Amino acid sequence: MADAAEREGGAQEKVAQETARVQALEQARRQAEEAQRALEALRKFPRPAIPWTNSLGMVFLPVAGADVLFCAHEARVADFAQFGADSKLADARWKNPGFKQSSDHPVVYVNWEDANRFCAWLTAREHQDGRLRTNQVYRLPKDSEWSRAVGLTNEVGNSPRERSDRAKNQYPWGRWPPPVKNAGNYAGKEINGPNQIPKPSIPGYEDAWVQTAPVQQFAPAPNGLYDLGGNVWEWCEDPFDAQSADRVLRGGAWNVWERDELLSSHRMHFAPVLRLESVGFRCVLVVVPERATAP
Repeated sequence: MADAAEREGGAQEKVAQETARVQALEQARRQAEEAQRALEALRKFPRPAIPWTNSLGMVFLPVAGADVLFCAHEARVADFAQFGADSKLADARWKNPGFKQSSDHPVVYVNWEDANRFCAWLTAREHQDGRLRTNQVYRLPKDSEWSRAVGLTNEVGNSPRERSDRAKNQYPWGRWPPPVKNAGNYAGKEINGPNQIPKPSIPGYEDAWVQTAPVQQFAPAPNGLYDLGGNVWEWCEDPFDAQSADRVLRGGAWNVWERDELLSSHRMHFAPVLRLESVGFRCVLVVVPERATAP
């Protein structure tokens, strides 16, 4: 009987061991599945240094030295139209700026406040859709971020005003003068049609567009960003300096011809309520919690 009891006890121990083994395997399987789901969830959100396409089809790219992803192109009429349909905008000139535009042209007649409202609207939309983490947001670029995007990494000065025009003979296309054609959408000889009073233009220069051009018509910068020079002025987040309520704009526009205004380091500054036919904007995407940085 003792032998029988011993055998029975051994059998029960083996059953218990097998049960424990099966349970351990099941637990490991569940943990692996949970880890895979977590990884898949992580991959659906924007990540640092990884290109990202949002719900409007806006492509965002990394820029060396910046903690954000930059939209590869200026905000388009099509992008802003979806915001406009959901918002009450006091000024509708962005729909009809006085010259022909397609859905792929950069939106104009947008002031600094409109651009910020667009960024807030897009952030809320993609939070709701589960495309962004709660700490990921769209906003306008900081002046220092815009400088990095255009290749200015060693600027001197404590404000955009102090940094403006300091980097001489550095242009989005390289050195002065620009190539004869298609360095960007600037004021070349194309702006002077027959039987018109001559307008100032860049001597010897020409591109195919009298006003705005569709985005991505010219060669991109080495980082893949388009129209960092020309097409439309782009609002930045920063004030021009600590004493100014004006906001910074960068990049020049289709009607710019003056040599200093074409510099990569040039800063324009306007009141945040101002709307012009040569002013638009570009978004950036904050993908990680922001560090305190200089403006």
